[in-house]
Amino acid sequence: SDADQAERERARMAEELADALRARSLADDATRDFEKQASKAREEAAVARASDAEARRAVLEAERKAQEALTQREKEREQHAGTKNEERYAATQLERAAERIDHLEA
Repeated sequence: SDADQAERERARMAEELADALRARSLADDATRDFEKQASKAREEAAVARASDAEARRAVLEAERKAQEALTQREKEREQHAGTKNEERYAATQLERAAERIDHLEA
């Protein structure tokens, strides 16, 4: 009968609406999950950038100290004959700075 047909049609439409609402809910959940992951990735990138900047500052500081050691050594060499220990110290500082630079560039 027409009433039965109309009832079946309403039931089908109600089921389609329920399916659409479930799909939208799943899409909203997926969007929230994606946004959380993107936010976490942005935070991790910021930490990595800060860490990289700190490492670069450490390398620059090591280079500065190595240069200071070399400059000091030159002054002492001009004044009097120095020991080999200071030369080894300066060389070690330069090697460490070079290793840090190589590590950053890797």
